[in-house]
Amino acid sequence: MSTTVIKATTDTYLKSENKDSSQLTESEKFIIKKDTVLELTDITDLESKHYGITLKEPIGNFDYQSCYVFAPHWGILASDDPDLNQESPLNPNNTSTSNRIPQSGIDLIKEFEGYHEKQPDGSAKAYKDPIYGWGVPTIGYGTTKYPNGSRVRQGDIISQAKAEEYLSWEVEGLCKPNLEKISTWSQMNDNQRGALYSFAYNLGAHFYGGSNFQSITKVCNSPDKWNNSAWVEEQFVKYCNPRSPAEQGLRRRRKAEAKLFCTPI
Repeated sequence: MSTTVIKATTDTYLKSENKDSSQLTESEKFIIKKDTVLELTDITDLESKHYGITLKEPIGNFDYQSCYVFAPHWGILASDDPDLNQESPLNPNNTSTSNRIPQSGIDLIKEFEGYHEKQPDGSAKAYKDPIYGWGVPTIGYGTTKYPNGSRVRQGDIISQAKAEEYLSWEVEGLCKPNLEKISTWSQMNDNQRGALYSFAYNLGAHFYGGSNFQSITKVCNSPDKWNNSAWVEEQFVKYCNPRSPAEQGLRRRRKAEAKLFCTPI
């Protein structure tokens, strides 16, 4: 019997079935807090970005010792299974750094997107966009469109675990494939990639090479200038929507992204 130890990288769920947590009843899912460590006797990597797992010991009042978890919310701390293939950033067998999501980027996204309209039970209610108002209803960590393609609507309420799941979906499914097309991506360190994840999450994953993004594209294409922090910041802060209600907040965000981009690992 093999043993694998996994750690939650965000608040998430154990689930009785391989389904979206919104499709399960409260008794069919069990909330897990960030940094919780679980010991498993079995783990199976599924194509749906979920794991099928078997807990070594039951947890809380959750009735399912064999259950499912959403892969991007977990990392592998240790495993004696030499064949375990896992895309999680904490996988000790993952030697590639360019294909993982830097935590520095996630932290920056959360810092500037915030978790608005938090309710007493920890859930979040939809709020109006600072620039477009209720023309672009937003929820959780800046989510405007759900994974099924439907748009957020005024009055929507989601759990914090769902907000984390939607953030992961956008970062993994939308930002990551486009950012990896940047010609110098493999030359960048985690802080540089993290800064660009924050930029892409805020301004769109297709920015690289775009006609309205020549300055940030130049940053990506100029490794010889990556140590010039003043020049890098000058390029980042061009994207702050001047004379809009969001200008000052966006300026702070661009400066933070530029600072992270120029911070050595």
